[in-house]
Amino acid sequence: MKSVTVDYRVKKVECECCGQELPNETFTERKFEFSRQDVLEYGDWQDVMENEEDFDHHVCEYVYGTISFFAAGFFDKIIVTPKEIRKFKQFISEIFKTS
Repeated sequence: MKSVTVDYRVKKVECECCGQELPNETFTERKFEFSRQDVLEYGDWQDVMENEEDFDHHVCEYVYGTISFFAAGFFDKIIVTPKEIRKFKQFISEIFKTS
């Protein structure tokens, strides 16, 4: 598998024009594609994978951090479901099974 697409939701927390807080219903559905190459360049996943708690933490940190940096606004709140996090963890596991 060369990439994985993670579905996520973005909640606009405040108006970009006036800074006023927006209502809770302001969600948009989005997708972000993570490439195998980008994941491999991030760090030493094999060491992290040895400890399930560390692995969970690093996966969440990487997914949220990458989406925040490349695909969200400064005041946006990103929501990734546990199902999508599991999908990303499976992607990483498959990379290292075949490496």
